[in-house]
Amino acid sequence: MNSPPKTRKASPPQKFFSSSSLVSDYYLGSMQQLSGLLMEKEVSFVMYYAPWDSTCIETQEEFEAVARFFLTQVFFAAVNCWWPDGECRQKLQPDSYPVLIVHVRWATDIYYKGPLVRHYMISFLDNVLNPIKTCHHEKEILELQVQHEAVLVSFFDFQASPEPRGYKQFYMASLTALSIDPTRRLGFGIITTKKMALKLKMTSSSTVVLYLWNGTEVYPDKRMDTKNILNWAYNRLQQVHLIKWICPLQSKSRMLSGLIENYPTLVLFTPRNLIRGVSPYYDLLREVVLDYYNCNSSTYITSVVQKLSQRREQAEIDLQLLREDCSLVLEEPHLNKNAKADREVSSSNTSEVRDDRVIQMVSTVQKQKCQCLKVALSYSDIDFPNTQFSGDLYENFTGFVCQTNITLKVIALDAVQFHTFPEHLGINIMEEKHQTAVLILDMKKETHYLLKEEIDKKSLMDFIANYTRGLLDRYLRSTIKETRECVMTRDSENVCVHEVTTDTFNRVVMNPNKDVLLLYYAPWCGFCKGTSHIYLTVAKYFSGISGILFARINGDENDLPWEYTVEKYPTLIFFPARRKAESMKFPQSLHLTTTNLLQFILTNAQFTVRWQAAAVMCNKKCVTQNFLHSLAEIKHHYIQQRLILKQINLVQHKLYEMKLRTDGKKRKHSLETIQQFQILEDYLKYLVLNLRNKRKAIINTINLQDLLRKRLGSTLIEDTYKDLNKKTYLFLKIRFTRKQRKKKRRRRRR
Repeated sequence: MNSPPKTRKASPPQKFFSSSSLVSDYYLGSMQQLSGLLMEKEVSFVMYYAPWDSTCIETQEEFEAVARFFLTQVFFAAVNCWWPDGECRQKLQPDSYPVLIVHVRWATDIYYKGPLVRHYMISFLDNVLNPIKTCHHEKEILELQVQHEAVLVSFFDFQASPEPRGYKQFYMASLTALSIDPTRRLGFGIITTKKMALKLKMTSSSTVVLYLWNGTEVYPDKRMDTKNILNWAYNRLQQVHLIKWICPLQSKSRMLSGLIENYPTLVLFTPRNLIRGVSPYYDLLREVVLDYYNCNSSTYITSVVQKLSQRREQAEIDLQLLREDCSLVLEEPHLNKNAKADREVSSSNTSEVRDDRVIQMVSTVQKQKCQCLKVALSYSDIDFPNTQFSGDLYENFTGFVCQTNITLKVIALDAVQFHTFPEHLGINIMEEKHQTAVLILDMKKETHYLLKEEIDKKSLMDFIANYTRGLLDRYLRSTIKETRECVMTRDSENVCVHEVTTDTFNRVVMNPNKDVLLLYYAPWCGFCKGTSHIYLTVAKYFSGISGILFARINGDENDLPWEYTVEKYPTLIFFPARRKAESMKFPQSLHLTTTNLLQFILTNAQFTVRWQAAAVMCNKKCVTQNFLHSLAEIKHHYIQQRLILKQINLVQHKLYEMKLRTDGKKRKHSLETIQQFQILEDYLKYLVLNLRNKRKAIINTINLQDLLRKRLGSTLIEDTYKDLNKKTYLFLKIRFTRKQRKKKRRRRRR
């Protein structure tokens, strides 16, 4: 009887975080002690991990950096939720790792579902600590609208009651929203004064108003319910949103394809700095898009656009001042490169100024601002678009969408976090100015258009307007590869195949002097790898032959004009010299073999390539026979040329005589004479054309002889001429004897 396999018990787990870490690590999976701490702390951030998971290992450093940032405000803990004997594994049983949850005492638990990087998590926790903003006047509500896509505002009279009816539900809604909206698309604000509420037409307490880009809407249900408020607000936001940040999940999802597959979409790739709360290029695009959709010339939308412009200008000034201040407090002069140049004073004065500034600025608030700036700049620099552009703005752009039948969606992606998306479209976002790019994707037409000019308000308006009018050129993506020019000789062991990209296609493939056999392939294509040896074998046959190139192109990463695009891989297309428009595709009915491919090339190649191929593939006997044949052929061509020249002279003389006869008679030519004259002119043209073709044939034969001479060598050529003289003598002797025999037969018959 077979015994069951013996298994060894797993070794006890080790600490995932170091002992000196600010994160309390419950590596044995115990939950009892942690539950008590969660009830004591106001806000706690817990990471449930598996020590073997690669994502958890990558998140470890980021989570610890967030713990250092919120050192005194948030309690951080980590629990090993994979250890089988642990309490966490038995209770939670997560499907994937890590699981990040914020526990707010006496409120709710908030799952974090955003990117696992410190900058996003810091912004998320900041929204947890400050979920609602108190608005004392209309400007603050407008400021919230500028910061978020939409704002949910409610009035609560705290003078009548310390906890007004509905406030708890509204507060819970602001926290619960972070589980589905970790980057805070929907902002939350409250009004606490009756005067402000009456001005905004909020007649009763707990009235909820949703501020959208095109107006306001009132929550229809009088009962304050957290779930119902969020469902209503996000449904309305989804229906009327103009531009939004997209944050695809770490796993596979159809989020992006679902947004861009039905309508043409304008996509902005730019760094998203959530800690500073400002993304200049995103704000600039919002200005343009709001103006684009302002069909009724609404003053409300115009005020939002003006506020966006003012906010961006003020943010640039504030950032410059904060850089200068923080360069002193944090002693990091690199935050402001021009700080030293602007403060070149004597050493004694500098020390006094530094002491005075430090005494005034060293405070908790100032240090926190500088710390935020340091973390924000470690993610990406904050660059602002150019506000001084040449030319006037596009006329009649306000409400331009209502003048066309094209609906243009607008989305934005973080260029730092999701840089692979533009790279897949052929855009190296890290080399773009300010790591920012704008393009329009049209999935139905399978095209995309890139804004190549410097991004400012004018160029964005022109880009959108030109797209709606069909004036943009399709952007062709191209891989960036450093390839060396390869020259293959007959004695070389390596095969030379040129790697073609979109940028080099015209230079290599469309070279009018060379035949080109182009192989379309893709890295994931198994058939391409299976047939590559046939392609390389044929390329080896043509090594050392000038006039033909073998090339390949990665069709999965390089876009070509539609007339050069293929539908499947591998595909072979032959581009003949001087006849590129007559390119031929390798027939699908033929099997791709070495013989078939050779025949396909030789059938379509130019004459010089055929001769060279024949010379290369022929043995000495074959070369000798072809050389002898070329001598006879060129002699025949010269004889034909002399005959054509004689005929041309005769026709020209005849035309000259007819012209003299007709010019001497001062009367109209007869119909018969005109027809004869026309026939002779047509015949002369025919003879001239034949003469040109015959001269081309002579030149080609001479070139062939030169090629064959190189293969034969000087000694073999002399032997060949001797053999030729012998053969000529024998040929003439045989011919003479045949003539003599014919004469004798005729005599006998007589």
